[in-house]
Amino acid sequence: MSPLDVIEIPGYPGWFARRVAVEAWQRAGSPRLTSAGRLYASQKYLWDGWAARLPGFNPADNPDDETQRLAHVRFVAFDLANPNHDRAAMQRAGFTFPYSYEPWHAELPNVRSYAIVRDIPSTAGGNARPIPDTPTPTPTLEDDMPTLITSAGGQSLAIEGVIVPLTSPAEVQSIKITPGVLECSRSVHERIQAIVGANRSTSAAIPLRVFDKGGNGTVYILQDGKLRPLVDPTTLTELDAKDGPTITLSHVEVQNLLQNE
Repeated sequence: MSPLDVIEIPGYPGWFARRVAVEAWQRAGSPRLTSAGRLYASQKYLWDGWAARLPGFNPADNPDDETQRLAHVRFVAFDLANPNHDRAAMQRAGFTFPYSYEPWHAELPNVRSYAIVRDIPSTAGGNARPIPDTPTPTPTLEDDMPTLITSAGGQSLAIEGVIVPLTSPAEVQSIKITPGVLECSRSVHERIQAIVGANRSTSAAIPLRVFDKGGNGTVYILQDGKLRPLVDPTTLTELDAKDGPTITLSHVEVQNLLQNE
């Protein structure tokens, strides 16, 4: 793999993808992301945990089975923060959306023509270097303390009225909440910056849209710490027009949020 083939994604420190994917994403207007390239070792960790049915692990693809698409591990896939708003632009830029149950997942065509990425070249992005996943303190206000949400479907972090998914037991174990400080891994810190930052950039009056991955199609809104079903379709259209923030949770996580209100 050429050292110039994988680059850091502009505006997302520590996130990488193949240059061809980044350039296509930029042609689409650089829509907000929640996930990008995932190294082989990270995918293997998720697969091993799932295969052993360890607590906290969700279904994951085996990175050693290259008959699978594994688009994230090939560094040619992005997960969109606002798929309803950005899907058309991504399609015009050449991306496909192969999974009806994952409307946020965009990838380049012919994914199997790209090799699995096992490490980030030291020259990727010029001065970019792989960043270790070490705990990083994140300042927070005492009257706006984050909450760790745990359910059979996994763990998430609720902070500033938005939900930040935690993707592995290691990320959960890195969380330490004390008055004034949230201690977390670097990967969680960057995800908080992306999701919470996107939420701050929109009007405070615009609620977070929550999509239920395993539900019946109901869309919820999270505002002022309360999750409510969205019953008026015109409201969803208005939120799309305002480029409001979105997140997709498992059905179990949604039900857990509703029950804990």
